[in-house]
Amino acid sequence: MSISFCGYKHLSPDSIYLISLENKKLDDFFFEICKHTFPEAQIKIHSIKVPTKGSVCSTYLLSDMIDPKSKMLVTALDQVFNIPLDLSTFSKSSFVCPIISQHKNNSYSYLIRDDEGNPIQVYEDQCISEEALAGIYYFKNADIFYEYFEKLMLKFKGFRGRNFYMSDLINELILDKNDLFFPDISEKKLEKFKDLQKIYEKNRS
Repeated sequence: MSISFCGYKHLSPDSIYLISLENKKLDDFFFEICKHTFPEAQIKIHSIKVPTKGSVCSTYLLSDMIDPKSKMLVTALDQVFNIPLDLSTFSKSSFVCPIISQHKNNSYSYLIRDDEGNPIQVYEDQCISEEALAGIYYFKNADIFYEYFEKLMLKFKGFRGRNFYMSDLINELILDKNDLFFPDISEKKLEKFKDLQKIYEKNRS
């Protein structure tokens, strides 16, 4: 099997939650990968029938399952790091989001900083810098995520036809001057997949 989550092994998670649209073949496929990489972890699949209003909303579906005081890492299933990431250093900050160097690729979110290197704002799908978010979001405590999700809902008065992404939540964290860390991991090899079904077929052929 060529796909692996080895980049995340340093976390040694107790639990892994997979959120996916109903597709038993893909669910079983990713369950097998996770079980191979993290044999001691408890793995649960949360299948949904329709897409949510963005990645933040998808993550919030697990609010009744994750202890607010536990560490939480959120990442997408459509990417893998072929070189292991040492995530053991992530616990130094309340929130960590690694960045990679990207040019003219609007499929990422991008970070801009002030002249002193402090984060100012994250833009969704707009290439306005060379610092792209790698799609890995670490929360020292899950209740940080829950708190800022609720702030987003209050700020925008619910969904109102709007999607909510991690960039929205990060911008709220920045506004409140939270302890944020954006380490550069450009030397790592990140591979993104546009079609999970093709990944399944490739690894089953």
